[in-house]
Amino acid sequence: QLLSLVLSNKKRARLSPQRQSTGHCSPNTLQRAHRLSEAMRPNTLCALTALVATHAIAAFAARPPSALDECSGPVQPALNYGISRRTTPRGVPAPIDINESLAEAVCCDTRALPFAEPQFLYKQPDVGLFRHVTKTTTFYDSVCGLPLFRAPVNRTLSDFKADTDEHGWPSFRAAEVFTENVRVAGGLVTSACGTHLGTYLPDDKGPRWCIDLACVAGHRALNATLSTDKCGGKDAKSYVTPLDTCYSPPALFQNDSQWGSYDVRDSLTPLTRRLRRAFYDTKDGSCGAETDHFDIPLDQCVE
Repeated sequence: QLLSLVLSNKKRARLSPQRQSTGHCSPNTLQRAHRLSEAMRPNTLCALTALVATHAIAAFAARPPSALDECSGPVQPALNYGISRRTTPRGVPAPIDINESLAEAVCCDTRALPFAEPQFLYKQPDVGLFRHVTKTTTFYDSVCGLPLFRAPVNRTLSDFKADTDEHGWPSFRAAEVFTENVRVAGGLVTSACGTHLGTYLPDDKGPRWCIDLACVAGHRALNATLSTDKCGGKDAKSYVTPLDTCYSPPALFQNDSQWGSYDVRDSLTPLTRRLRRAFYDTKDGSCGAETDHFDIPLDQCVE
């Protein structure tokens, strides 16, 4: 899951403290909000709304050269099924830069369009797709987090696995496609946000989408807008952060003064529809001991 923050340029406050904080921030107590950062001023938290994201978080692997990059943003970190551990394009017979990850190469680099991820990648011990998929599962875009496929539908898990085993790549049928998010042109399959997904190869059973697991191993994305000027303020700046995953702001947002140096973890509470942002005493993405947090509601303007 991802969370996107949009922050206006006016009266912009730091999104995480430059030093350890001692208080707890509440949207109804501006004094407590101030204690989260030396730079935080009154009337800073103004709007937070949950929507489907159209951009993804910065990944740590190198992206393809811009002229060869068809993705709308970088590949998400910590992809499902262990895909992020594939940090090189090994197995892709194309002139790809060695510092691109497998997902960046297969899903984004136009030099790899004629090729796919290695056949039977999903069976490899470090991936083990069907160790994870034990019931109907939604597969999300590895870049923008859109839902793309949901399987099995109108067939058993054994049928889905057998279909995949027969062809060597995850194979989806018509009832399993989010048609509003998946496009086919010239036999190539892409998502609505431009990520290359695989090929469309009908067989004697009917329509079939033959898909690279590396490109559908993403996390569901949420987009939240935060304006520190006013609700719906102009000149907003957008950030996308992972949900329920520890991250180091300097690693994701290099040289951005709006972020501090300490680790952060964002989470949503579905029942109360609130965002909880916690801060930690570490700076390496490990989230050691929690030092502070704030908690604000979703789907409403908070003054």
